[in-house]
Amino acid sequence: PAVESAAFRAQDVEVMRGEGTTVKVESAVAVASGEQRRLESIKTPLRDEQGKIVGLVGVFVDRTAERTAEQRADMAHARLSDAIESLHSGFMLFDKDERLVLWNRYLERLIPEMHPVLRPGVRCEAMLRQAASSIVSADIDGWIAARLENFRANPGRFEQQMKSGRWIEGIDQRMPDGGRVCLRFDVTEQKLREQELRQAQKMEA
Repeated sequence: PAVESAAFRAQDVEVMRGEGTTVKVESAVAVASGEQRRLESIKTPLRDEQGKIVGLVGVFVDRTAERTAEQRADMAHARLSDAIESLHSGFMLFDKDERLVLWNRYLERLIPEMHPVLRPGVRCEAMLRQAASSIVSADIDGWIAARLENFRANPGRFEQQMKSGRWIEGIDQRMPDGGRVCLRFDVTEQKLREQELRQAQKMEA
């Protein structure tokens, strides 16, 4: 196409008239079949023995597959983010080194005390120490040690009472690569119903 040809000629002129700089440009190009390809052009001056620019050397690299893969990866990541944000539970993803990779906004609403440390790369232990200020426990250090041990060696289901009066149910699941997927649910209403049922049963007895 004339527009694309003109753009390539303009690059040639820039290389030939410039100070010998290399020009590197990526652009969309329509091939004979009508398909759009992503081409990266790298052009640098060709000099004679006296150092005078007498031509140019051009290399074209087809980046279509690479850019398509990047677009697909971006789309997959966007879908994953949408799915995580749609959960009615707190979500955390840790890598094999116990570093936080992903989380959702519901987690911050559910356990707002965690907000100061929520960032990619923060370790699970640091998050537990931050959360410790909001839980009901007579032995905070013991609670941290126990939760960390369970997180590492025996992930599963647990419940935790918060100082706010809420109850949180947690589910930690080990992944094949050694990471962890963690969910946190607000089960306060369920706990209140159980308490009311127990009280009613005592009164009947």
